Amino acid sequence: SAASDVYKRQLPPEECVVVEDAFAGIDAAKAGGMKALGVGDASRYEKADITAPTLAEIAPEKLIE
Repeated sequence: SAASDVYKRQLPPEECVVVEDAFAGIDAAKAGGMKALGVGDASRYEKADITAPTLAEIAPEKLIE
């Protein structure tokens, strides 16, 4: 899974971006110290660091800011 890859590679949370379509997922990402990209319904959530209605609307460079 993607989560286990983070642990295997020992990436610090602040270098990770979680893509989520649920408010609870955004909350979990933020609680874990990661950036949160809210798509779909979660694009309306003010706690998301980056938002977009769909992934197609996200420029890759926006994820590494």
